Order: sequence, then structure tokens, then C-alpha cells
Amino acid sequence: MTQVQTAQSPSVDRDKPVTRDQVMEWMERSQVFDGLSRTDLEKFLPSLKIMNFNPLDEVIGEGQVSAALYIIVEGKFLVLLSSDCYEKSVDGTSTVQLDAFEPGECFGEYSLIDRKPASASVVSAQEGRALRIPRHVFESVLMADYRIAKTVYFNLLQVMTGRLRRANRI
Repeated sequence: MTQVQTAQSPSVDRDKPVTRDQVMEWMERSQVFDGLSRTDLEKFLPSLKIMNFNPLDEVIGEGQVSAALYIIVEGKFLVLLSSDCYEKSVDGTSTVQLDAFEPGECFGEYSLIDRKPASASVVSAQEGRALRIPRHVFESVLMADYRIAKTVYFNLLQVMTGRLRRANRI
């Protein structure tokens, strides 16, 4: 079954037990798992964690290696880039918002795939919840089943290409 882990203290409504069926429904809503059956999705469950976030919790830090894929269940998450090219904010940092992700979307896939440090930070914009699939589970499931691997990598490629096309229009 799933384990519940929090980034900081969760709000009261997030303490309710989560059922296996709820987790499966959340996974089915994600483009990453489009085309996979529930039997396929169950293979990701052993070490999957449900993460609760408060506003401004940093999920992935720029320059840090992320060893997991995150699927957003609730809330909104911002992708922020630090840069000296941008005006300093009130607290002296330089950041620009590159993107915003909502339920069903994923993040952490770049570091998951290439094992390199994140090129940007991901921060919760509000209370949120995400499924965290550790790299070792992700890789073991994909290595064990070529069909699942082909489907998931194709879906991730579509996600990443869609983001690039959206960024090019801005």
C-alpha cells in the first residue's frame, strides 16, 4: 500500500486516509500513464509516497538532483529559475517563473531521466499534494516491462515536447 509523507505539517483535511483506488485514479488522470492499465499502474505502488505541501514549500531545488517523478494531485506548483539577468526581488533574490503545473501534470522528469541537477526549482504555490515515485521504482518497473517503458517514455516525450512548444510561443 502507499505511505504518507509530508514536506511540512499537512492541513487537517489531508490527514484523511487515502485509498488504493484514489491513488490509482490519480495516476490514471496523468498523461504520463496514459494507455496503461490498472494492473500496469499497480507496479509503481510499492514505494510510492503521497506528499503534502504547504504554500511556498520547495519540492525540487535548482541545482539539486531530483531522484523522483512527481505527479500533481492537488494544487498548483511553480517552476522558478534564479538568474542575475532578472531584477532583484525584495528579498534580494533573482527569480523568474518559467511555468506552472496543475493536477495531472508531472515534474522532476528531467533529473529522473538524465540524472543531472535540476535546472530550475519547483515550489508549491498553494496547499498541494503530489505522488512521488522514486527513481529506483520507476526504473525497475520500466526495465521489467518493455511495453510499459515504451508507453511511459513516449508519454513523457509528449509532455516535454508540449512544454517546449508552449515556451516557444511565449
